[in-house]
Amino acid sequence: MGGRDQDTAIVWRGRSLTYAELDAAVEQWPHLPAHAQSHDAQSHDASALDLPDALVCVVAAARQGCAVRVEDPAARPERSGDPDPDAFLLVATSGSTGRPKPLARTAASWVDSFAEFTDITGIRPTDSVAITGPLHATMHLFAALHALWLGACVTDDRAQATVVHAVPAVLRDVAPRMPHLRIAVVAGTMLDSVAAQSVPDSVRLVEYYGAAELSLIAARVVGEQPSLVLLRDVEVRTDDGYL
Repeated sequence: MGGRDQDTAIVWRGRSLTYAELDAAVEQWPHLPAHAQSHDAQSHDASALDLPDALVCVVAAARQGCAVRVEDPAARPERSGDPDPDAFLLVATSGSTGRPKPLARTAASWVDSFAEFTDITGIRPTDSVAITGPLHATMHLFAALHALWLGACVTDDRAQATVVHAVPAVLRDVAPRMPHLRIAVVAGTMLDSVAAQSVPDSVRLVEYYGAAELSLIAARVVGEQPSLVLLRDVEVRTDDGYL
């Protein structure tokens, strides 16, 4: 985590944690009451926890070298056997084409893109980053973990947030009502013109493409690049017109 001890790490539903308090909670995991039922011998489980406790659970798992489940409690994928020893995040596909499929991701497959994502978006440690969806939707988990890695504040207070991560439909609704917004990051589905026009001209609008099973693939700053640009070290191929 990149914040200084006194910096605010999380503001969520009226609850506030500094980076020092967040670090202390991570070190105490799984001995805090909120985590009593979210730990077993093979993996931690953040799926049913409120966002602050879920992030404590995820960061604790990373420190302890354990896998952590971040799944939709109402639609968990079927898993067989113990997690791969290199697995960090046990997540799932969206289930948009059927039952969610289980996925296992290493820590490096996420963290390795954080520095380049920071350069593209312009997010700073002084920003307050609004999360607009559940952590089992991996774009929101990515947003929260990137913010903590950078030392920014993860928040649900859109009136004070300076950055928002959202799918286009949500962006259309929230962007006009965020007076301090300076960066909007959109993913999950293709950015449409209505969503783009909902963002004030003064706001840096970033679109990216990624997937739970693929990590971050391509991104662009809207108005600067006409189409998505592959991230460094990303290689793609097409078969019969499919990426």
